[in-house]
Amino acid sequence: MPRILLVLLFCLAASCQASAGEAVFTGKDEILKGLDHAYRLRFEAAKEVFSRLAASHPSSPAGRFYVAAIGWGVTESDARWRIMASQYGVTTPPRKKARDTAAFESGLEEVIVLCNAVLSKRPDDFEALFYKAGAHAFLARMHAYGGDYFAAMSHGKKSAALFDRLYALYPAQGDAMIGPAIYKYYVGRLPSPLRWLVGMLGLSGTKEEGLALAEKAFAAAMLSRVEVADFLARTYALHEGNPHKALEWIATLERELPGTAAAEFDRLLAYHALGDAANEEAAVIRLYERLPDVDPAARELWEPLLYYVRGSLREKSGDRPAAALFFKKALAARGLDPWLKGEAELKLRRTEGRR
Repeated sequence: MPRILLVLLFCLAASCQASAGEAVFTGKDEILKGLDHAYRLRFEAAKEVFSRLAASHPSSPAGRFYVAAIGWGVTESDARWRIMASQYGVTTPPRKKARDTAAFESGLEEVIVLCNAVLSKRPDDFEALFYKAGAHAFLARMHAYGGDYFAAMSHGKKSAALFDRLYALYPAQGDAMIGPAIYKYYVGRLPSPLRWLVGMLGLSGTKEEGLALAEKAFAAAMLSRVEVADFLARTYALHEGNPHKALEWIATLERELPGTAAAEFDRLLAYHALGDAANEEAAVIRLYERLPDVDPAARELWEPLLYYVRGSLREKSGDRPAAALFFKKALAARGLDPWLKGEAELKLRRTEGRR
């Protein structure tokens, strides 16, 4: 049960926006610039952009929301690392601890205070509703990730109600659709006996309804098109058993954000599902080529895993010498995760015929 709630609440924290009658985005160009950095795992550069936005618009929750959200971006990178590692590991990798949760939580609480100040004067204000919904969603995700499911459910219920209100007020704004689209999809994935539990959070929907709304959101969104394309690509690759559809959305994601590592990550998942080892390895190589562009901490985390994945693919193809070489590179890389170290040593012994 906790695992199901974690998956559900994890997905409530999507990027989405809108405003009464017409969307108004404080610092839209700065937000897009910061998000571009974030999607490329340049978290420090993104934080600088959003910090300037917060300083130049102190009464708006926008800059503070994204500064806080960047704090979760590092944990999101860890989560994607674990997804990839799970595809190739002999054992299941442990989940990494969420990072800097105290600063993350205090930043989001500050966002909620700012939003409440705006909503006390303008109850239907788009930005205040969106950022408050997003703040509660991130808090739900953080508490669920840490195992505090009571707090997660409390924040999740508040977030869902706010996202639904936002969508009801701004039904034509694509950025207001993605939050409901994602939670409707994940509610639809739950076994029917468990849906009454999430009903307590004010959530309802089907997989079909969620996917259709997400595609509609992509067509009408201003800021969330990358987020929607990435969500649909991963969903079709990991959950829907439709890697060909995933590849279509990956191509869309690449057009929206050329050269992003997110596209190659999703592409690797799709080709892994298809059993297309050649294209799977090509995606790993392109991911590696993009490492010089990411933050040093992210690079240290991902580099050994990419060596390990290449070694696993070479081992699977029967090329033991190449496999051993990549496992050795993984073991020699900086920032080697302890679980990955054990996995690489195990596979190296196997490829070299040692016990």
